[in-house]
Amino acid sequence: MVNSVNGVPMCGNKFLLNEVLRLQWGFEGFVVSDCGAISVIYDTHKYAKTVQDAVAYAFIAGTDINCGSFYQQNTMFALGNNTIIESQIDQALVRAFTILVRLGIFDDASIQPYRQIPPDAVNTLESRVLSLNAALQSIVLLKNDGILPLAIQSGVKVAVIGPNANATDSMLGNYYGVPPFLISPLSAIQSLPFTVSYAPGCTIDTKDTSGFAEAIAAAQAADYVIFVGGLGQQVESEDRDRNEISLPGVQLQLIQELEKVAKHPLIVAIMGGSSVDLSYARDSNSTGGLLWFGYPGQYGGLALATVITGQYNPAGRLPITFYPADYVNQVSFFDMSMRPSSTNPGRTYKFYTGEPAFAFGFGLSYSKFQYDWKQHQVSVIDTTKLHKRNLQSKLTSFRVDVTNQG
Repeated sequence: MVNSVNGVPMCGNKFLLNEVLRLQWGFEGFVVSDCGAISVIYDTHKYAKTVQDAVAYAFIAGTDINCGSFYQQNTMFALGNNTIIESQIDQALVRAFTILVRLGIFDDASIQPYRQIPPDAVNTLESRVLSLNAALQSIVLLKNDGILPLAIQSGVKVAVIGPNANATDSMLGNYYGVPPFLISPLSAIQSLPFTVSYAPGCTIDTKDTSGFAEAIAAAQAADYVIFVGGLGQQVESEDRDRNEISLPGVQLQLIQELEKVAKHPLIVAIMGGSSVDLSYARDSNSTGGLLWFGYPGQYGGLALATVITGQYNPAGRLPITFYPADYVNQVSFFDMSMRPSSTNPGRTYKFYTGEPAFAFGFGLSYSKFQYDWKQHQVSVIDTTKLHKRNLQSKLTSFRVDVTNQG
């Protein structure tokens, strides 16, 4: 809750946190700030003139717990100069401890079910299977000109190239626990009976081309080239926004150089958590296969190799719209409106008026499917009762027949 709404920082917004959340919606829990969301009331939004005022705005609005250290450092100062009073602190404590009591935190350990969970319940076989299946099911096949699946044949020379080819920690994305192991795309492909060579070629986001020669030599000597690139925490993470949505650094340049020497069309796999303009790879006759595999977790490399070699039939669909690179020049970063206007082509699959590089929900498979849209209405579901304010809303369902043609 770092942002402000109508000029009022969220953690100090008494109308939203008290009037709406508690009184209108009946919320009975406690409100926790983001780690820096109370400090920004003072030092970024300039809404409060002093740190004591920022503490007061947050307590009075109903922000009960501060994720960061701002309350810890400044609450006593605010209390000392009467910017807040002790009963306001008590109110926050009552809300927090009420939930702890309801959760049974203070009950005897013997009757608390969550305290009966042993350490060996972590990293179980079931958990590992779930992790692998999640990675497999999330891989999206964006293009296949017949190069995929790649047959597993002993002695076939495969060059694995790209800044994410040997990715490990970066497969976990942003905010994660400690995995028991990490299987990179390179190590997974090396476990197959291919003759595998490897060269990173470039980094994710720099302009350094000194690794091109090694990568090109590996591609020349190989029967097939698998390029694994895309994004990473170097270019997208908390407090680090991208200013372009094309492939960063010199990755596209490296792909083009590899296309010139590869014996077969390239297989390109892109890792990342946001939109990337992949229109070049989509349209190039020298790139035969294109996949997107998000941030896939500990089994990411194994999942990718399993899909590339046809041991798993991909069926993932893009969860976001992939815009063309020029999209960043068509809409101001400060224009957060969703609907299109004279200065905004619109956002998301609902409102974007341009031609996406790849549309939301797009995804191919090694199978072929036939979709039959049934035009007749099947049912109407009245959801009026779901709205406390008696808003009139209806959901209409239709029928689509999907046939797997093999």
